[in-house]
Amino acid sequence: MKPYAFEEFPKETLVKLIGAYLRALQAVDGWWFTGVEQALGMEKALEIDRSVWERVGKAEGKHMKQALNLGEDA
Repeated sequence: MKPYAFEEFPKETLVKLIGAYLRALQAVDGWWFTGVEQALGMEKALEIDRSVWERVGKAEGKHMKQALNLGEDA
């Protein structure tokens, strides 16, 4: 399968693609949370969700800084 050349996509296409990926991420997170809640209950689901998003937030913040060339102190 040939990899996509995102740098060749028009800006409008990239904006739409980013929106689609964000909606997909929200859907996956919602379904994951629902599954954990059904299996372990609301309290445990919230505990796990907080823990996961704390780690994801830190990691993704670092990735975004790198992608936008903001440096370590930004």
